[in-house]
Amino acid sequence: MSASPLDSHVTGPTPADWLPVEISRFLSDPTPQTFTVRGPPGAGKTTFALAVLEQFRGYRAFVTARVPRSSIIRAHPWVSAADQDGIDIMESLRFRGGPDLAGLRVGQLRDALQARAEDLVELTSVLRLPKELEDAVASHESWPKLVTIDSWEAWVENTLGSSPRSLDEPTTRWELERSLLDVFRDSGVHTMLVVEREERTRLDYVADGALSLTVSESDGRAERWISFQKLRGTKLGSLSYPFTLEGGRFRCIQPTPFHAPLVPVPDERDPGPAMAGLWPGSIALATRFGRLPIPGSTLLEADGETPVRLLWRLAVPMVAAALRSGGHVVVRPPSHLSAQEIWKALEPIHPSVGLESSLRILTSENESALPGTPEGPFLRVPGEGLVEAHRSIDKVDSAGFFRDVLPPSARSLVVLFVDSPFEPTGDGAGPEPFMALAGLARRSGNVAIVLVARASDAFIEPIRARSTLHLLVHSRRGQFFLTGIRPWTPHFALTLPRPDDGPARPYELVPIV
Repeated sequence: MSASPLDSHVTGPTPADWLPVEISRFLSDPTPQTFTVRGPPGAGKTTFALAVLEQFRGYRAFVTARVPRSSIIRAHPWVSAADQDGIDIMESLRFRGGPDLAGLRVGQLRDALQARAEDLVELTSVLRLPKELEDAVASHESWPKLVTIDSWEAWVENTLGSSPRSLDEPTTRWELERSLLDVFRDSGVHTMLVVEREERTRLDYVADGALSLTVSESDGRAERWISFQKLRGTKLGSLSYPFTLEGGRFRCIQPTPFHAPLVPVPDERDPGPAMAGLWPGSIALATRFGRLPIPGSTLLEADGETPVRLLWRLAVPMVAAALRSGGHVVVRPPSHLSAQEIWKALEPIHPSVGLESSLRILTSENESALPGTPEGPFLRVPGEGLVEAHRSIDKVDSAGFFRDVLPPSARSLVVLFVDSPFEPTGDGAGPEPFMALAGLARRSGNVAIVLVARASDAFIEPIRARSTLHLLVHSRRGQFFLTGIRPWTPHFALTLPRPDDGPARPYELVPIV
């Protein structure tokens, strides 16, 4: 598969959508807000802080106390454009002096604190803030201001030195933290402190907000979550969200309502009809996993928390793509969806293809359950067992449904949802019906087989081993992910595009990296 025609179609939401909505609401409060951002090395704290600054409307300052300014811009090249638009990135690096100077600095701080807010400019000088930041803090301009210090621990070291008398005295640290927050609050400044320590301190309690970023790894795949411990005065839609750092940008993945009523699902046209395999009807899926194999089979495996409507949303573009290619399609829908719902979901492509002649929907419903739908596409089977479904597909094949004269570019498809109780005994028990379908694909040479099953199904293990393409849909904290087992891929968060994102797409896959 050539990547270039697909890559040219890939689009994404604007960065304004990439932050949790709770952060925007929190910082829209005219009262100065302070919050901490914690996380282990590599969790994305700096990238998150820069993303918040990018979206903040007002004066924005980023004080880097651990690495040079040039390193920040090199790791986040997109910041340079934002920098020209008003983000002040400044350094507050290195404490120069020995233990005696560190002790003097601590004494100066305590003297200033005893005078307590008599002169904010003098106090900020003792706190060793960059001169540009002092000027901004002392300014009486009315626009909102947001100051970020990254990291807090490095800034404490640079301010007080690292002698035992200074840095390791809890009272001194607490005085410094409290005085800094008071300076910014009294000056009407929002404050974001990037914190390296994992344990909670008094700072988290006095601050208005506290959140954490975490990163974990399983089988070489990363999971990233942003979690809110508190945001005073702000309603939390969720306590945690997954996020990604793809392209050096922070992007929060918002919850997607895949439980919503079934609606027509858009499909995307094939940019290369002459390529091998079946176009899956989705640029996102084709970009991440390639085309559906022919000959061969695709296993779409799902955990018990994944809603049927989400699995159907993944399958519909495949069905539409096969029909648009001029191929024939047999669908055994999930038992929770009626045949009439299936028909309505496929109606949008009705003007361009003859559904009555090219589509067969296996159903055990009687005629009275299908008002307003044509008779042709529905093939009634006795009962909901898988053996009956396999026999019905066999009959369809024997009647020449997959061997009719079709265009050279035509690709046919069988989509079999396995969510009915499976009989452990009797003729055809076990995975044999699916193996027979694989034989059908080999005989015809132009039929893709897609099996949609639950991970808990007892018969699924041999099918896993024989599937050419094996995808897993799974849930974490209410969010759904698609992961490639064969081929191996990272986790992809499943999301729905916004209505104003451009041309209609069935779904989006956001890599968690």
